[in-house]
Amino acid sequence: MAAKETNSLKDLHQSLAAGKTAPIYFFHGEQENGVAAAVRSVREHLLRTGDPSTAWRAYDLAENAFGDFISDVLTVSFFSEKRGVLLHGLLKKGRGIGDEEDAGEAVSAKNVRLEEKELLAFLKYLQQPSPDVALVIAPGKVDMRQKFWKEVAASAYTVSFNLTEDDRKTLFEEKLLASGLAFAPDARAWMEERFVGKDTGKERVTGNFPFLDSEMDKLSLYMGDNKRVSMTDIEECMSAPSQDNIFKLTDALAERKIDDALNTLDSLRNQGSPCLMVMGMIASNFRKLLMVRSGRDQRLRDDEIMARAGIKSPWQLNKLTTQARKIPADLLKRIIFNLARADMRIKSAGLNDWHILEQELIGIIAPQSKTASSR
Repeated sequence: MAAKETNSLKDLHQSLAAGKTAPIYFFHGEQENGVAAAVRSVREHLLRTGDPSTAWRAYDLAENAFGDFISDVLTVSFFSEKRGVLLHGLLKKGRGIGDEEDAGEAVSAKNVRLEEKELLAFLKYLQQPSPDVALVIAPGKVDMRQKFWKEVAASAYTVSFNLTEDDRKTLFEEKLLASGLAFAPDARAWMEERFVGKDTGKERVTGNFPFLDSEMDKLSLYMGDNKRVSMTDIEECMSAPSQDNIFKLTDALAERKIDDALNTLDSLRNQGSPCLMVMGMIASNFRKLLMVRSGRDQRLRDDEIMARAGIKSPWQLNKLTTQARKIPADLLKRIIFNLARADMRIKSAGLNDWHILEQELIGIIAPQSKTASSR
């Protein structure tokens, strides 16, 4: 068990300098250079204190069998020094969250390159690690809401390498400038919301920042000689859920029209967008609507409402104000709660993600419809 829930790179260096080596290390986050630096620190420490020919071995589950890895860490060493074993390739690349069923509720882990029996063996090892092995788990960016990663973190010396909102925004602006593309205000606002995200208090909403480079490359190829990027270009190139469909769905929920809401949801699904990305955009829209409605009720200035809600332009504020006036505050809160519940169910249950979202949307509308019909 780690002494702290999470540690810093400085904590790691101090621990290693004091001659303390943990049985399990867990380095994760979108800062690849930070993860690499932590792995390098443990590796160099073990190479200094042990036999260089046996002190370090690496397994990539994209290329190596899990059986080879688990046999290695369970093998008793004939030497007194600890040896290091690096495990990476745990995450399947090119697969979206929700693309496959979980191995089982007790070992729920989406997008992990392990079969059910392998998951069980891996979790068992975390609880009973070899005393002569320092296992280093470095999967990259993971979803720490998933039970599997929580169990890994609870069993390991954990260091998280995540960018702050300011870090992400600075890098985002640098990458957009370097691309040579000129973005329309609504297209730029959508890009920033999707790839930068917004931290709120202790909650970090990182968006899809690790995928910004590949998406920008795809956009540059799509645009060709045309350097002016519109929202239509974004929707066609990046599989972005249409803003018009997001607003249609919002209107349907506000007016409690089940058929319209489900038809619009089908349209979003047929665009090929991942369910969690669609749900994130819907939830973001309703959070903004609630803040806009609250701001209007408090008679705040437009710039105050925009700063509070993270709205980038006056035209977007006007559009959200029109919608916010149609929806009671209690309904907005209930919709946000239901979407958050859907997100948790998708992350933990391993069920069909679109089906869960559809159930929650029906749950928002149906009780009101039944009450209305009984009058």
